[in-house]
Amino acid sequence: CPRCGGVNLVRDPDVLDTWFSSALWPFATMGWPEETPDLRRFYPTHLLVTGFDILFFWVARMIMMGLYLTGKVPFRDVYIHALVRDEFGQKMTKSRGNVVDPLELMERFGTDAFRLSLVLLATPGRDIRLAVERVEAARNFVSKLWSAFRYISLAVPPGTSPLDDPAACRGIANRWILSELARLETAYREAMESYRYDEGALLVYRFTWSLFCDWYLEATKGDFEREAADPLRIETARTLVTVGSALLDLAHPIMPFVTEELSRLLNFSNRCAGRGALPRLAGRLPEGGGLAFDRIRTIVGSVRQTRSVMKIPPTQEIPAALVLESPSAGDPEELWPFIERLGRLSRSGEIDLKGLRAPFRDGYLVLGLEGLVDYSREADRLEKEIQKIGEKIAEVAGRLGREDFVRKAPPEVVEKDRTLVGTLEEDRQGLTVALAQLRAFLGETS
Repeated sequence: CPRCGGVNLVRDPDVLDTWFSSALWPFATMGWPEETPDLRRFYPTHLLVTGFDILFFWVARMIMMGLYLTGKVPFRDVYIHALVRDEFGQKMTKSRGNVVDPLELMERFGTDAFRLSLVLLATPGRDIRLAVERVEAARNFVSKLWSAFRYISLAVPPGTSPLDDPAACRGIANRWILSELARLETAYREAMESYRYDEGALLVYRFTWSLFCDWYLEATKGDFEREAADPLRIETARTLVTVGSALLDLAHPIMPFVTEELSRLLNFSNRCAGRGALPRLAGRLPEGGGLAFDRIRTIVGSVRQTRSVMKIPPTQEIPAALVLESPSAGDPEELWPFIERLGRLSRSGEIDLKGLRAPFRDGYLVLGLEGLVDYSREADRLEKEIQKIGEKIAEVAGRLGREDFVRKAPPEVVEKDRTLVGTLEEDRQGLTVALAQLRAFLGETS
């Protein structure tokens, strides 16, 4: 002893290793060693959620003590969650000044937005890099979801019931969204049952934003211009209720507050999101139910790409003619209403409309851009734009090709440059295709 110089040291007899008592936690809290009702009901359990840093100290010892004292493994699955760091991957400390206060973020953006941002970032094996921009993006999604259901509340009459037989739907867009919902449900179940909560959240995010809001809700607006007793209008309203209530149930584990409030306000049949069993559409719908609307999406996507490349405002109507080269491509009279509305086109009365071709499988769309685009000047502009993008790609690729840059630069900077190269390559490819179409058209008309 440095204080008294003694050499006969005695261990304190009344000290217990904290991890020893923690190892008894799964069953000691249930009344063990007595055979209590709680112990019979709750031990062993199914899942333990913990961090990787205490696997040896706690998790392994709980298993050993559980087997030794009860003969049972205390849990079958261990979910190892990520550690939350700042946006640059640094540990949050007061000295660095990089601490993100979750209460402040929830106050600013909402609890559901904060939950969603964390779940989307919770990829197994990777720490969470939390940035305010991530939470803000999640808040935008929550706002998008709320706006979508506001549209449903205005379009669908109160008391509308969900579909009795989804397979009997006849509307092109209705069949498509139901088939997409069936795929979502299957993939969502697989993700959640395998503890890939990030994948489950991303599936709901993409379905809601890209398919349900950007495509389906826009496609339904034409149906609600029909008479109130029109069968297609009624079918569309019931489809909206079916898909909307299912979507709230799927999103409920991630965003419980907004989904429950929406379900209550709209008085859906599930009454309260998350309280009922999820619907199972897989196997109940005919194969290929969404092919017709997928073709519409391809056609409209080509139109939007042309608008973007040619700098044509999205509100500007474009004369167009649809050419189907195969009977399997569908009925043009069925396709046209959706193409006109979603692509902001006007059906041309000219039999041989001259213009750019937007090709798709089994046909093409002719866009009459006369008076909207100066073809020769546009071709020159595209050539210069392609050249400029090529120079930028060479610059960034050259930087990435230097070993010292990749070794010394922060990982997020290197990753940002790699992403930029991919984006620029996609832009160049789109512009090259547009330039080829322009040259072909100029060749035909010269």
